[in-house]
Amino acid sequence: MRGPRTWLLVLFLLLTLIGLVAVNWVESDNGSLCLRSSQVQMQFATDPVVVRKLLGCWGEAGRAAVLRGIHVDFLLILGYAPLLFLLVLRASREHAGHGRLWRPLGLLLALAPLLAGGLDVIENLWLLRIIGERATDIAPERLILLTQVKWGLVALALAYLLVALLTWYARPPRPLGETGP
Repeated sequence: MRGPRTWLLVLFLLLTLIGLVAVNWVESDNGSLCLRSSQVQMQFATDPVVVRKLLGCWGEAGRAAVLRGIHVDFLLILGYAPLLFLLVLRASREHAGHGRLWRPLGLLLALAPLLAGGLDVIENLWLLRIIGERATDIAPERLILLTQVKWGLVALALAYLLVALLTWYARPPRPLGETGP
């Protein structure tokens, strides 16, 4: 491995994978009568009636499982946000010679996962209040908007990485011994 940044990438990748497995494992042990208790269901609940139906369907065991899943999701945020940030930064640096806008766009889009992580924290705090206090009067349409913006920011970072990967794969190979971007 080439240096501390590579170790950071590995660390954040491991945190992301552990977070994904942990959230799914915690939420799968829900004891609920619903098909699956999930914080994602609540993130996309369209109105207070749907929120009340979910809370009623989940029961106490399902509600507790979703609350545990939200708490574990904070670990996932600590993994995916910096991981995507570092990957986009690395991609913008590696492919700086592919046009004038490539590097500035990468530097701008590197902030997207960090902003998404911040929105994810706000979203989790909101979900903890809704589910923990059974606060069905909180405007779910705002939570949906927050969720959509968060996933949109993640999608932008992933799209940049995909384009970077495709341009890297499509470029002609360098002659042996040549270095550069």
